[in-house]
Amino acid sequence: MLRPIQDLKWQEALPRMAADFIIVHLSMIGALAISVVYQTAAGHPLAARELTSDFSHYYNAFFWFLSPVIPLVFLLNGFYTHRRKLPVVRKLWPIARGVVLAVLIFFGLNVFFFGQSIEGRSVALPFVALASIGLVSVRLLTGLFEHLFDVRPRNHLLVSRERGRVLVIGGAGYIGSLLVERLLQSGYRVRVLDSLLYGGDALRPVTNHPGFELMVGDCRNIRDVVKAMRGIDSIVHLAAIVGDPACDQNREAALETNYAATRMLIEIAKGHGVSRLLFASSCSVYGAADVEMCEHDTVHPISLYGQTKVDSEQALLNARSETFHPTVLRFATVFGLSYRPRFDLVVNLLAAKAKQDGVITIYNGEQWRPFIHVRDVAEATLCVLEAPAGLVNGEIFNVGDKRLNYTLSQVAQLIREVFPNVRIEYTENADRRNYRANFQKLLDRTGFQAQYTLRQGIEELGRALDERLIIDYRDLRYHNQHYLKKIGTRQHKDDFDQLVMAAHTGTLHPLLNSEFLLRRFRDKLVAAVTPEECWEVLQQTSTEFGFQEIHLKMGDRVYRHSTNGHGIHKPWTVLMRIQLSDSDYLSVARDFETQEPPIAVRFSDVIGQILTAKISTMSPLTRRSEASGGRTLSRQDAKAQSATWTSA
Repeated sequence: MLRPIQDLKWQEALPRMAADFIIVHLSMIGALAISVVYQTAAGHPLAARELTSDFSHYYNAFFWFLSPVIPLVFLLNGFYTHRRKLPVVRKLWPIARGVVLAVLIFFGLNVFFFGQSIEGRSVALPFVALASIGLVSVRLLTGLFEHLFDVRPRNHLLVSRERGRVLVIGGAGYIGSLLVERLLQSGYRVRVLDSLLYGGDALRPVTNHPGFELMVGDCRNIRDVVKAMRGIDSIVHLAAIVGDPACDQNREAALETNYAATRMLIEIAKGHGVSRLLFASSCSVYGAADVEMCEHDTVHPISLYGQTKVDSEQALLNARSETFHPTVLRFATVFGLSYRPRFDLVVNLLAAKAKQDGVITIYNGEQWRPFIHVRDVAEATLCVLEAPAGLVNGEIFNVGDKRLNYTLSQVAQLIREVFPNVRIEYTENADRRNYRANFQKLLDRTGFQAQYTLRQGIEELGRALDERLIIDYRDLRYHNQHYLKKIGTRQHKDDFDQLVMAAHTGTLHPLLNSEFLLRRFRDKLVAAVTPEECWEVLQQTSTEFGFQEIHLKMGDRVYRHSTNGHGIHKPWTVLMRIQLSDSDYLSVARDFETQEPPIAVRFSDVIGQILTAKISTMSPLTRRSEASGGRTLSRQDAKAQSATWTSA
């Protein structure tokens, strides 16, 4: 029941504690008044005067010292931290429980220290009643007032205090655009790193906010991420290729964006001393399950999208330390209207089709899904960000609400309630995803509970179509897979990005590595002017390609470089000799176990062609003769001629 208070915002909590202190005292004075009136009305004026005299002594001598106990108990129960975020109805039981506990502790201490209780039951009982009603009702009325009248600063984006700088990666997206606005409303300075793949219109509502900053960049580019990380306190990582179809369309790009970029981000964040990182995962990691899934249950991803999320989660949790506090948020299936609309999500798509087409198709209607409104996702993310680090560090949270676990057939019936004329068709397909999620952990740790129902989200989408905020839900911009297919995969800014991503996916296959190195060293070799410069480039090449030995003869210059200290006649090496001219050659020795032979052949061909061309144009240091065109000798021919060049 006790909650850590190290992150308590005292400037907010102290006025509320003072208000509770005043309510307690007013309740005691009111209890005396009720008792006096009762005694007088019952014909006992003398008893009333004695009660007043005794109460005055008790109030001044004892009650003042004991009354702070009640706000203290509230503090330890989290009334001044996360409990404030509970919905109005959900506040009733925890507040009532806290009040009862506080009153019992108060009476216990009263008897323990002073050997007496409050002056008689005629005062004690009214005090308990008045204090309980006062402490509970003031919270319920405050929450109800804020909910009904949407209380916020006069300029809902401008706030009076700053609460640190948050980097939102993917902040121009479906969830990110609403989260950015919500963070600014709460007093944070926000920097967005986004490639603006879908455009920047979603950020227009916050563009002129003084606490907002946009950096256009790629989460896969190490320079963009490092630049965005400067001066950051916390990170919310939303960037991803979202959804099974979009990931399957380009698996390499999905692996880089959803997994490799996350691993790179972890290293950069830790290097910059960023303490909090919230990662957007998905409940789809549960795959197919017949039971309600909790965070500690085994995951069974059945798609590339789900697998990249699981792998990223593991990388984050493994990186947890005393100074780095990652948190994983497994979002339920999101629905609702955002500044960057999406109609490739099941509820949004069905609602739009029901409204504009009059017919919807339900696949596998008995399958379960957990749902959550996109604005509730933003609110839940804020709740976790503001929660004490000790409550969320290294934790996984299902983000949703148990009331929003629905079968797809139930979703269809809700849509029919909103659009009565819709025709529903039922069929089956190969999608086996079926899962419900338990969200109690998020509720217990942060007090979050969804404010939007599924029906409200459906009605919201209907109004947007009626008001022509959405002209055509089929627009490619609203469908991730179709849009990405049209524009194609965004290329890396340079070859170095490709290598970094390959390294972080753990799939740095020799072929990929060699192709990258081949392009890089080819450019360097073309720029070389003298044999010495060529040799310097080739030495680097031999090291990075894993060649054991490399020899170059150009004119009267002979160069030899060995990386392992062994001779080239070792049985497990293979020799390749590229005849550059009648008298010039390049020779390499390498281990079959370290690289595929075709790669070495491509290397030999490319380097040989460049050097052959240079033979005829280089300084007189080299003997000019007819180039052989970079001919690569067979292994037998190379071995047969090895004695000649090894003695050089």
